[in-house]
Amino acid sequence: MWEQQVVMDELDYSCFRLIPLFYRGNSECGIATVHDKRLKIVYKYWWLKNQHLSNQLNVIHRTFSAAGIESVVIKGASLKTYYDLGELRPMADFDLLVRPSDLNRAMKIIHAGNFKVVDKIASYFEKKRNVYQYFNHAVSCIHTNNDTQLDLHWRIGSHCSYSFTSNLWNHLDDYPLIPNAKKPKLAYEICMLLIHAIESENRDNLNWIIDAAMINKVANQAYWKEARQLAVAEKKESLFDYGCSILVSLGIEAPDPGVVMRPLGAMRTGPAERKVLDVKTIARHRFHNHRLFVNSMFPNANRFAKTFEFGKSVYYKYILSKNGYFME
Repeated sequence: MWEQQVVMDELDYSCFRLIPLFYRGNSECGIATVHDKRLKIVYKYWWLKNQHLSNQLNVIHRTFSAAGIESVVIKGASLKTYYDLGELRPMADFDLLVRPSDLNRAMKIIHAGNFKVVDKIASYFEKKRNVYQYFNHAVSCIHTNNDTQLDLHWRIGSHCSYSFTSNLWNHLDDYPLIPNAKKPKLAYEICMLLIHAIESENRDNLNWIIDAAMINKVANQAYWKEARQLAVAEKKESLFDYGCSILVSLGIEAPDPGVVMRPLGAMRTGPAERKVLDVKTIARHRFHNHRLFVNSMFPNANRFAKTFEFGKSVYYKYILSKNGYFME
């Protein structure tokens, strides 16, 4: 029995986020467990957190709209619309996408709403915003009174190119929970979901698997073909196919790519790795990470352009490290 095997106090964050769905399923099936009181408390926690985040999202989106700034609801806040109840898809933060040209105006609104850029990169972001904006896809902001986290995006994700984001702006659907709000079309969402999950090795997020299953329950399966076409255009079909293979192995309907190898993602080079790896190995890992970054941002660039961007990436990380902003 799982009750004897699971130690509630030792659940990792990924499992902690799945408890609302688990508890709701048990309740609907009339299944009682020795952990029900704890599970109910966790369920209420995520319900309250999602209610608060949804309200904050509504406020910021409404303020952006009043200022003439277009924004798109993305990631968890968008994906939860495929669930029967919003709290069954816990959110740790909320994410909005704005056009790069609107970033400065959006930041002024966010600051006025008592959000500040996280301390780790705040001074660099303010001093070198154009540089930071070029090499990153979003900035994390924390509410000064209640620690709510908002991630403001100008590129849809760290593993998606500028062209992918640009095309996404022309492929939007209505977001049903906020008047006049928009969200990405489903093919874009499922493409981003799989690419991000596999490239990031699913750290702190097992919800992507449940997301795919929930989307299948309410959507026509035709979106899978379009989603893979998007991945091919991004030259990230290996990530997409491996994500599909995981879903198929779990009995979740997705295109079956057959036997595929796991793509090699970013290699960690932080303080823990530097204690056990030699200098040459760390250098190889960093070279790999820079190349991976450039290929993600500029998948269709020629070799000369990629070499140029590679050099810029190395220099950027060097400057961050020299100034104490970059720890990896």
